[in-house]
Amino acid sequence: MNGWIYTLHLHVPLGRGGRNGARHYTGWTTDLAGRLLAHRAGRGSRMMACCADRGITWHLGALQRGTRADERRLKRHGADRRCWTCRYGKGYS
Repeated sequence: MNGWIYTLHLHVPLGRGGRNGARHYTGWTTDLAGRLLAHRAGRGSRMMACCADRGITWHLGALQRGTRADERRLKRHGADRRCWTCRYGKGYS
């Protein structure tokens, strides 16, 4: 089933920073607006709940159509390759 594969760009790394800090979250959904609202509220994944608890803001960094299998395949590669902010918006967080 096709849905949306989305990558969220965190404005502050989650974790210790550097190589140990997560800067992106990639997920899959058929209801993009609902899923993003859930993430804003700290629901939908443990990582996004931690971001909400710590006040870490984020924005949509990449979006494409695909299946859950496509999402899993993309997660094996660096999200910074997909993230529009990391690729084209240097200096914007």
